[in-house]
Amino acid sequence: ATCTTNAAMCCWPKDRQANDNNGNCAKPYDVNCVDKDPADNTNLCFVDMERGNASTGFDSVEGFVGFPEDNNNGEGAIHCHGLAWSNDVNDATARYKGNNLFYVSMYDHMYVRGYVENIPGAPMCGCVEQMPTVSRSDCTQVDLTESISISYDPRASGTFITRIEAVDVEFNACQGIDNRNNDLWAYMARLYYQKDITPEQFGEAGRIITDKGCSEATRYHLDEQSLTRGYDHDLSMYTKVAGREVFHDGHPFGMAAFNKVLFEHSLTKPDSLVLAPGTTQFPDGQTPIILRICPTCTKTHRKIYYCRLTPAPDGFDILNNILNYRSNNPKTGNAWNVDFTLHSTYEDAETGANPWQCPGNNFNDRAPFDGECSPSGDKVQNQWSAFNHFPGPQPNVAYYVNKPELTGVQDYLDNESINHAEGLTDVDIGDVRLEGNTWEDDGVYHMTGAGNDIFGHADQFHYKSQPWSGDIDVRVHVSSLANNGGNGWAKAGIMLRSDNSDDATTAFALLSGTEGIATHRRPSKGNNMKMSQYKPATRLTSAWLRLLKKGDVIEYYRSEDGGDSWILMLSEDLFFPDDTYRVGLAITSHRADHLAEATFEDYTIEQYMFPTSAPSLSTAPTSWQPLVDIGEPQRPGTYSSIDYTVGDYWTACGATTGSCKGQETPEPVTSTHHVRCCADTNPGGEWVSCSINGGTVFGESEVDADGTCLEDATWQQATDACAALNARLCTKEEMLGDCTRGSGCGHDNEMVWTSTEVTGDDSKENIKGSGTGIWGTSDSFAFHNHQVANGPITMEMYVKKFDNNSPHSRAGLMVRDSGDADAANAFVGAAGQDQGAVLQSRPTAGAATRHHKMIYANSDNHMWVKMTVDAGGVVTGYYKINEADGYIQLGQTQITLTGDTILVGRAVTAGEDFSSAEVTVTAQRYSYAAL
Repeated sequence: ATCTTNAAMCCWPKDRQANDNNGNCAKPYDVNCVDKDPADNTNLCFVDMERGNASTGFDSVEGFVGFPEDNNNGEGAIHCHGLAWSNDVNDATARYKGNNLFYVSMYDHMYVRGYVENIPGAPMCGCVEQMPTVSRSDCTQVDLTESISISYDPRASGTFITRIEAVDVEFNACQGIDNRNNDLWAYMARLYYQKDITPEQFGEAGRIITDKGCSEATRYHLDEQSLTRGYDHDLSMYTKVAGREVFHDGHPFGMAAFNKVLFEHSLTKPDSLVLAPGTTQFPDGQTPIILRICPTCTKTHRKIYYCRLTPAPDGFDILNNILNYRSNNPKTGNAWNVDFTLHSTYEDAETGANPWQCPGNNFNDRAPFDGECSPSGDKVQNQWSAFNHFPGPQPNVAYYVNKPELTGVQDYLDNESINHAEGLTDVDIGDVRLEGNTWEDDGVYHMTGAGNDIFGHADQFHYKSQPWSGDIDVRVHVSSLANNGGNGWAKAGIMLRSDNSDDATTAFALLSGTEGIATHRRPSKGNNMKMSQYKPATRLTSAWLRLLKKGDVIEYYRSEDGGDSWILMLSEDLFFPDDTYRVGLAITSHRADHLAEATFEDYTIEQYMFPTSAPSLSTAPTSWQPLVDIGEPQRPGTYSSIDYTVGDYWTACGATTGSCKGQETPEPVTSTHHVRCCADTNPGGEWVSCSINGGTVFGESEVDADGTCLEDATWQQATDACAALNARLCTKEEMLGDCTRGSGCGHDNEMVWTSTEVTGDDSKENIKGSGTGIWGTSDSFAFHNHQVANGPITMEMYVKKFDNNSPHSRAGLMVRDSGDADAANAFVGAAGQDQGAVLQSRPTAGAATRHHKMIYANSDNHMWVKMTVDAGGVVTGYYKINEADGYIQLGQTQITLTGDTILVGRAVTAGEDFSSAEVTVTAQRYSYAAL
């Protein structure tokens, strides 16, 4: 067999047999049988010319002929009929396939019905894999009555002899699966389930006889050939403003950008947006035009020209109304024959000639843009498209305004006439759902963006930005903020951001939808955004905003006189890695399924020259001390350690809401305390339960032998009491995790025995320090240190507790060239105000300290930190949250270590300059070693 699919099919586009009730050919032939149609039984999807090349000889490897719609809206009437057979050569379907093919092609259809000609680019009849892709095909099968004789002659060969004496062949409609008869796809499905054909054969045939219409098959083939539907618009005449599905290359223009395109740059723009006295519409010839393209629409609706007759009402988004509005009533601002008319040609739209009519003079506003209207006034349905309605009925549409593409408002990144800054990006940050974009016109930026918010621990918004370093002065006038989503916390403004990740360190001055002006700050990567707000008595529709960066200080300003004078709203500390960041414009709709649009004017960026303090003079070298105050802190540092006895057991407060909340104390086993028991399975009764570490724990306080409270017991007595209940003492983690809260006896306010034994690792150190900070060119802090040989080392510690409100406070590990206030050093540890883990360094003596990276850890600011130093002074900083976690690298830096010895240890600073400033870090498991 030559057909790999074990199936053949014929498709005919023409009928030449009159008066046979098959097709519409009639007598007399020269009048009523010219180019007549067969009985239509399929939707012709497309012709892949490479398939039929053996028959057609076109030699077209990439040839493609598509038929977007059915019948008179597409290819006209087409009739397809086929057959299929088994892989078993002895099966009747295989033995008589030639008879079946002759019957289907030559007798039943050409001779009896008069069906002729082929689909251009394909054979009239052929193997299914050579034929056009269609939605279905009729099918004929052979049904046989065979007479067979069997003879046996023992005197001759001694074998049975069989012979077919007569065959009666009937040609009937195929019997397919699910009682689907006369259907080639269903018949092949039956052969597949009977294992007469292979999955590959059925699959290949199923890609040509789709059984599910044409849409997906056509799209798949176009994608396979790297082809897309489209419209090659005239760049000298049109600008694309919206498109969906195959026309989608970004989300639609926002209101301000669209209005400027339509009313200021259209080739038929009005001389004035103010209507002349006594008139209700623009003068003739001064009516902007919108073109809608729809290649899959009926012929009359493939190009529709919208003639705009009136200005846009204040705040009315014409394009959004066209794309999305569906209602029983017209929207004020876009009513048929009041604000617009529809036409079939550009010339008619330009002159107002031949406007479309609507059935009963009624435009159906539930069918956006076309209203089910037509050139003749007949009702034409399902030609509309709504961008917020999927899938259609017409998904592949695009809209163009008669404005030259390369004039006026243009895509900012695509505009080659603009000298873009190196490293500039115009991107969506986070999961925004709808794409944003930036358009520009003579220095005015129109930006759209979606996203849930710029807040919390991660953001979703649109951001046009460029790289920057050092100090900066950036200003902008947010002249409008439109938000179809209607959320009062839509936001647009100027932003400094460490990078384009969604949880980056951020400073943001913004105008909101209805909530006034606000400032946002994320102090470290992954941290929570902080906010302050200025909300005047009346709603702001525009705002002048300014950000001024001076070293590690960000100043937020607003102006009420057009940028002539500035009001300081807030000043905050913020650290960018290596003093590098991005600066730009940002917008979020605060509603992921809607776009907001902002217009930015007078946007300026300038380097700000902020004077730095002169390097301080180094003090005279001093002899080494384990606890030393570097610089001149306000108060001397102190150090204390608590060493616990191995073999003691921890007691813990019964609840985080109790009077002893958070307390944990090691006690000797001979002391007496309250008792609470835990169980991993429910013992019954009134035991409380909780989930912890992926499991369930049950707790009870009434555990004495008589079912009462046990309040004064040694550790062993407590253990035995729980064991008698087939339970155990609770762990310290379970107690501090509130896992047994509310289990009775008032133990929520008491210290209760736990099963957690004290180990050597439980010992802790408290280091208290004052000082103005480890920053700038000179430091002021407490340093508990060790003097070691200058060489490769590693250090590690657990920051158990470090609570304070200064962004400049620090507690962690330090390597330092000397005890001088301006000495080269590197620090990795916890940053105050719960900013997280930080790596910073001073590369050489007297240089300014450099901030490398800061990542939010948790709201308690507890973490493990680690530092390694190699022989060349390359310092690597790490952090992790839990002991079992793997370390995460914060970064690397290099410092100059000059002497034979260096100082390593724990550094603590309050980061404040008032006289009583003081902070304490509680640390555990500190270690250092030479490598």
